[in-house]
Amino acid sequence: MVLLQATDPIEAIRLKTTRLMVFRKAKLIDQTPVSHTQLRLPERPSIVDPAKTLL
Repeated sequence: MVLLQATDPIEAIRLKTTRLMVFRKAKLIDQTPVSHTQLRLPERPSIVDPAKTLL
């Protein structure tokens, strides 16, 4: 089983989502930290999490 950083299945397919965890036979075999994008634009949030909605 693979746990992806996405809010829904469509987003997981449409975007190249980060694999957060990979399990095999109920055992964690790989783990990646959550990905955040840092922006340097005036009047914009400084960190964007692709797995969270903007609304």
